[in-house]
Amino acid sequence: MKYRFTLSVLFLVILILCCYYNHILNFSNSILIKLKFNREKIDINYIIDGDSLKLKNGESLRLIGIDCYELSNYPRAFRQIDGNKTKDIQDVIKLGYEAKGYLKRIVDENNDNIYLKRSPNLDVYGRTLGTLYTKNGENINKMMLKNGLCMPYVYKKNFKTKK
Repeated sequence: MKYRFTLSVLFLVILILCCYYNHILNFSNSILIKLKFNREKIDINYIIDGDSLKLKNGESLRLIGIDCYELSNYPRAFRQIDGNKTKDIQDVIKLGYEAKGYLKRIVDENNDNIYLKRSPNLDVYGRTLGTLYTKNGENINKMMLKNGLCMPYVYKKNFKTKK
């Protein structure tokens, strides 16, 4: 009887230590990711479109290096009609919603463990520019390009410097 009680207590202590160690390990991993790769874990409030997000801290984020298709018939959307992949405004809008859905799936599949590498500049609208990474270190911006959900985009000017 005493042996069974001791074994139960020992099992309970090991279980508690495992849970505690897992918590500490996850915390230290996020610190290591920040120090080694200059990436920080972010909390996403909602996804605006395929290349823009709103963070829970109120910050607006624009994915750097890509330009996803628009979600409605803004004048900008008409410039995205190329005659090949997008033959009319409906194609542009359809691809815009596909890009937004794809980004949301990636965030959901990673259980909100998404990391941001910030650019030192803001865009002309004052949004943070950056690259997103999955918990496994995959570059989400490149994944969007590879899957044809956006076009490459290079910021040539009009940066705002962070204060």
